[in-house]
Amino acid sequence: MAVTTLAAAALGWRPTRRRLAAAGGGGTQALLAALGLRSPGLLAAALLPLALTAVLFAGPLLQLATDRRRRHARLALPPLTLLRNLVVAPLVEEFVFRSCMLSYLLACGTSPAAAVAFSPLLFAASHLHHVYDLTRFQGHSLRSALAAVAFQFSYTALFGWLAAWLFVCSRHLAAAALPHAFCNLMGPPMPPPHGAPGRSKILAAYTLGILGFCLLRPLSDPRLFANDLSFPGS
Repeated sequence: MAVTTLAAAALGWRPTRRRLAAAGGGGTQALLAALGLRSPGLLAAALLPLALTAVLFAGPLLQLATDRRRRHARLALPPLTLLRNLVVAPLVEEFVFRSCMLSYLLACGTSPAAAVAFSPLLFAASHLHHVYDLTRFQGHSLRSALAAVAFQFSYTALFGWLAAWLFVCSRHLAAAALPHAFCNLMGPPMPPPHGAPGRSKILAAYTLGILGFCLLRPLSDPRLFANDLSFPGS
């Protein structure tokens, strides 16, 4: 899977370049901008989407702050694992699925709404191979492996929609990669079970996080990211 993803990262930008060239806008600067590799609006793209994601994760952040064991489990990982989770995977996966695939859909004339809705399903489907890993190497039954992968598919699809939306709003790779790293660090949100200490406060934080994210949606305004990009012929 890692080799496939790296190969896609190395070659995945070519269809977008060909599409832009066919529409009369295939210069290097136009290609880099389409892939989210541009400097105007970069600081806003690095900060605002990450802040929005952190607000959305208010509940999990409170859990992390109040649960020492959870905090240790998220941070006490081998350095190479942290490097993979927080740097390599976010950059490579977001370049493949947002910079390359999503940009190609947009360059082909797909509406932003349709591109945002469809492309994350490919991102989620790229994790289905874990069924084999769980059954072959980790001793899971097929039923438990399918349940685990179904949950992962759902979570990665939800995150993919968030990342795709942030990318379309900002047209910056950083706007998707930094929230991806943050979500990898946090792990999937897991509301506390009934009877857990502080459950009501944590559930309130989950609710406030969702409301805060909705209220702060103006922070995704494309103008904040100097995003006036459009594809020739789209």
